[in-house]
Amino acid sequence: MIRFCILLMCLCVCLAGCQTKPEEKIYQILEDTVSKEKGFQNQQSPLAKLESEETAIFEQIMDLGTKDFKKVVKLSDKALLNIKERKERMDKEQASMLLSQKEFLKMKSVMTELKDQKLKDEASLLYDLMGKRYATHEMLYKAYMTGLDADQKLYELLKQKDVSLNNLEAQINATNDSFSSVMKANKKFNNETKIYNEKKLEFYKHAGIEKNNS
Repeated sequence: MIRFCILLMCLCVCLAGCQTKPEEKIYQILEDTVSKEKGFQNQQSPLAKLESEETAIFEQIMDLGTKDFKKVVKLSDKALLNIKERKERMDKEQASMLLSQKEFLKMKSVMTELKDQKLKDEASLLYDLMGKRYATHEMLYKAYMTGLDADQKLYELLKQKDVSLNNLEAQINATNDSFSSVMKANKKFNNETKIYNEKKLEFYKHAGIEKNNS
């Protein structure tokens, strides 16, 4: 009798799982995807603070010029530690995005279960939009790390007493070029995120899903 009850309970659980609508499965995947990106979100404020601090350090160095080389070296070392921390935080951000992408890819197999063609088309659009967003973040990550490498070279040059003005100017230009690429990639990423979120809410609405904001 006990064995029969256990089998019956297992059967009920299996049937309940089978009755889950594909729209609800997609909703769960998309919300789990958001959850996986919390690591990404957690890095935004610290990174912005570190960027502001590094800008202030660079301005102090430029104000000093050649007046106090020891202070320039000290400030450059501080900037190098700042860069090291930003690299670590960017690696955490990228790891979070890769986890999110892994979760999101589960949506592909579920999309085929949708019976409503409009929902199927909207799900397909969401999948494409998110794919582009992940690709843009990869580009942003690489550009940011390249920019940090350029920054690192600049501060290492500033620690050299006999560095030429031409070498410094060339490295400053390289740094500026790198972060110009970062700004473009970041703008593209934010725009793609905005569009994706709008289309996701449209999908929820048409699927009759009420998003849980808790």
